[in-house]
Amino acid sequence: MRTFIFVVMILSMTQAFCTGVTEKPVNIQEFDLKDINDIVISYKSGNVTLLKSSNDSLVIKEYLSKDNKMYYARIRSSDKKLSVKAGRRPIALLFDTFTSRIEVYIPVSNRTLTVRTTSGKIEGNDEYVSSTVNMESSSGTISINSIKAMRVNLKTISGSIRCKKVNGNTSLYTDNGSINLLKLYGNVLARTSNGNIKLGSVSGNIDAKVFSGCFNGTITENSGDVSITSSSGNITLNIPEKNNFRFHSRTSSGSLRTPFPDKLSSPIVDKQTVQGIICEGNPEGQNLKNVNIMTASGSIKINWTH
Repeated sequence: MRTFIFVVMILSMTQAFCTGVTEKPVNIQEFDLKDINDIVISYKSGNVTLLKSSNDSLVIKEYLSKDNKMYYARIRSSDKKLSVKAGRRPIALLFDTFTSRIEVYIPVSNRTLTVRTTSGKIEGNDEYVSSTVNMESSSGTISINSIKAMRVNLKTISGSIRCKKVNGNTSLYTDNGSINLLKLYGNVLARTSNGNIKLGSVSGNIDAKVFSGCFNGTITENSGDVSITSSSGNITLNIPEKNNFRFHSRTSSGSLRTPFPDKLSSPIVDKQTVQGIICEGNPEGQNLKNVNIMTASGSIKINWTH
């Protein structure tokens, strides 16, 4: 009987304290961005959802499990910079879980947009247009539909990066997570310590390094130089058959498969290296791109695309 009463008390306390994030925003604020060049959003442990604003104003909608003005986001404007920071957080008690998330409505502009979270996700299903886009999450995924900017920087310490389309030069970093980018118009630099890299279609240079994981990528006819390195993992690269390029590969422990084996050779002094010039006709005078691929432990596979 005492055990039953104790369990009922525990359930009642849990229901009383763990109410979850409210369905309606408790804090709504709107700001004119007329004289603003930089937008910086720093949110602690909550998720950040980005949406497109219908005008030149920035709107935030904050959802909290406890409606207390001390916990509201702090918005400050100075020196042409608008900053949005998470408010105070209550002391964590037994069965007392505070949860929060924020929606940020961002206008199309040539401003710099920076979004940071400590242990939350950054996500958005719209297209975001800015001069520079910086997104960083210490422990959470970054999942964005489309970005158009001169410069895009996406970084996570422990989490994956997913983006459907980027128009602009892009840097992608994650220590522990995968990188998945479906379409890119511009140059890309991608780094992951533990995870796979998948680049669906790239029109630009590729500089990719994987410490422990596989690489799979496709380049277009308008691509630039390609450099891919993997310490432990397979590398697959899909290349248009009409592309002309210098090919250089090296694998310490793994196989090499290409559709052009007759055009490759190994230097006498280094049998682990395979190289050649892949083009139609005389290579002199042609604008040849460089394709350099290296893996310490893994296979290399090159496929033609049509």
